[in-house]
Amino acid sequence: MAKAQVVTKDGTTIMIEGTPDEVSLMIERLSAKKTQPSGRAVKPQRTKSAKRTNRIKTGPAALIAQMIEAAFFKKPRGLGEIRSDLAQNGYFYPRTTLSPAVLRLVRSRALRRIKDGGAWKYVCQ
Repeated sequence: MAKAQVVTKDGTTIMIEGTPDEVSLMIERLSAKKTQPSGRAVKPQRTKSAKRTNRIKTGPAALIAQMIEAAFFKKPRGLGEIRSDLAQNGYFYPRTTLSPAVLRLVRSRALRRIKDGGAWKYVCQ
């Protein structure tokens, strides 16, 4: 049996007995944990992983921007046409979600809108 005595920063003494592997594992665990002054263990802070920062945007605005690049808006298109084209590609959004996304693209001048028979149509500039 292996034995180890660990003294923490706050003066607490911990005795560990077990196989050499068990003792080394416990020492690693104890040295990895940070403690608060009250002695409670604190979870280590999470950092953003590379996967999260390199994630490809697939929200409605990003998808509509891809449609602009693919020349979908050469002809004036309504929200229904935009919605059905997205649905054909497997992205299902209600009109109430698409409307603000398209309006943001209009305000950023990526798209232009034209009133056609009482409904707005969107076209590339």
